[in-house]
Amino acid sequence: MKNFFTKLHYAKIPTSSEKFLLKMLAPLSYTYCAITEIRNTLYKLKILRPYTPKVTTISIGNITTGGTGKTPITAALTNYLTQKGYNVAILSRGYGSQLDLSKANVISDGENIFYDAKTGGDEPVWLAENCRKAIILTSSNRVQIAKKAEEMGCNLLILDDGFQHQKLSRNINIAVIDSEKQFGNRQILPAGPLREPIKNLSRADKVIVMCKNAQDPTDDLIKEIKKYNANADIIICKAKAEKIYNIQNNKEET
Repeated sequence: MKNFFTKLHYAKIPTSSEKFLLKMLAPLSYTYCAITEIRNTLYKLKILRPYTPKVTTISIGNITTGGTGKTPITAALTNYLTQKGYNVAILSRGYGSQLDLSKANVISDGENIFYDAKTGGDEPVWLAENCRKAIILTSSNRVQIAKKAEEMGCNLLILDDGFQHQKLSRNINIAVIDSEKQFGNRQILPAGPLREPIKNLSRADKVIVMCKNAQDPTDDLIKEIKKYNANADIIICKAKAEKIYNIQNNKEET
């Protein structure tokens, strides 16, 4: 089902059946967009008020579904900050976890990893394995784990996949965009990959354009980002493979 919707959302030339399905999904997209924009407006007008952590908080997220490269960016930033002496906690929703996500779960305390990927969730455990000095916490209630991180002595929080999660205030808001997929068919869920309208990139302090292919064009994308947010820093990030593994035998290729 996931692959089906990915193909639908990012098809450059939809088939007749795909066009028909998109029309059927359009009313749901209008409803989803309306609910999202009402919520955003309530936060903007300060009718809804977020929890403000006592320590610096950085959010890394995106406005589309699917992978944009935010997880390796989260890991790279975390490792950079821990090397600078910060006691960092990554706050994750914990998708795919078998744990009770209504509670605060400590995946790693910065020294020990307490769960495998099946139990703790593949993404949080990957972060724990690749950010050895960071505390990794999961919960559906990110305010709860922000407070838990503060209790554990963290002086910097990284909110993973947090662009839409406005219940938690942040000092720096980072949006990540895939240079190849960009915004897909530019429609809101479920007809398209957008979690909210593209114009809401205006909330970003920094926009990272992730180039997984060195040949991906970025000029038009940068112009569009600037149309919605003239003040954000735009950073071009190019992925580079360090190792190649054979997934059939899990051995490194030479």
